[in-house]
Amino acid sequence: MLWGILVPVVGWIALAAVIWVGHGVILTWTHNFFYGRVHSRWLADFFQLLHGLLLVLPPFLWACLGPSFYQGEWDTPWGRVAIAHGIICLFALPVLLLVTWRRWARVNPPGVRLENRERLDPDECPQARLGGAGLRNWLAHLKFNETLHPEIVEYSLELPNLPPAWDGLRLMHLSDLHFHGTPEREWYQWVLEQGMRREPDLVVCTGDLVDGTHFHQWIGGTLGRLKWREHALVVLGNHDSWYGPDSLRKDLKRLGFKDLGNRWQVIQVRGEPMVVGGIESPWFAGEPNLEDAPAEIFRLLLSHTPDHLAWAAKHQVDLMFAGHVHGGQVCLPAFGPLVMPSRHGRSLDRGWFQQGKTRLYVSKGLGGTHPVRWNCPPEVMLLTLRTGGKKP
Repeated sequence: MLWGILVPVVGWIALAAVIWVGHGVILTWTHNFFYGRVHSRWLADFFQLLHGLLLVLPPFLWACLGPSFYQGEWDTPWGRVAIAHGIICLFALPVLLLVTWRRWARVNPPGVRLENRERLDPDECPQARLGGAGLRNWLAHLKFNETLHPEIVEYSLELPNLPPAWDGLRLMHLSDLHFHGTPEREWYQWVLEQGMRREPDLVVCTGDLVDGTHFHQWIGGTLGRLKWREHALVVLGNHDSWYGPDSLRKDLKRLGFKDLGNRWQVIQVRGEPMVVGGIESPWFAGEPNLEDAPAEIFRLLLSHTPDHLAWAAKHQVDLMFAGHVHGGQVCLPAFGPLVMPSRHGRSLDRGWFQQGKTRLYVSKGLGGTHPVRWNCPPEVMLLTLRTGGKKP
């Protein structure tokens, strides 16, 4: 008698758990899709809250069905809703497995080589308190949390038709610093100092610098310490659009950064021309009109979000840098990230990608509004260009 009761109950729980996973897959996709498009800070917060509530709602709804459901009595309004919801969620599971498999099967584009990966020890930073104050400081210092444990990642990239003068040209990519108090300003100063020891020729920054107008005052004491041989280039991100972007652009220009927001220009790098452009949509209207840019010249594009990869490939961009998605911040073993604010979801999570001739690097970023990272340390990326390689 007891066995006859337990078997259907256990089966019901197992089925509900599997369907809940599928439910989470659908919610994650919709969150990634919509959050990657919204302009308003309040609308973005609303989508996050709504998806959080929807994630925990199914167990309560299914509990309302009671024993009648697992006993086969499905011909009720709640039963029909649950059946439809369950079928949709079950169909989402193969998609989850396919995306996960494709993620692990992914290889770097031709010509990309990892040269060095150095994990920095925050105990070596002269400042004792790096995590700010209060709850954020407590979170930052949890043993599993990698928020205060950044990496310096160095790659080389062979590119066809690269001007000989650019052989050995070094670029430093920064993204998603998210100044908001955790980590502290001294932590950023220390990390950027380690990156500067590699003596970059170009510094490229792909947005989300501040999480509050108060933190504009950090710009001079952090990015203002950077040095470069040729140029520093920047675009803004969605968080920057919420906290005084005009003032932020003025601060960056005073420091010597070229603001590329939805524009392009030709700069001289080691005596050779380079087309550089920035795209900040959907948060700032417009896009660079590369149709008017000189042909047969190397094209470098900065974008806050990786969602513009197809656009870059269409416009014959050679090299693109992006951030925005933070690599997911929390990445499960063998599975990868959960939440990715991109309409491509986990397909463009971090690292190297290629479409057409365009090679894209997506940074994990240095900071984040939520100071929690697992299997996804913050990073400064340095790239050395080399002549050679094959045409895609």
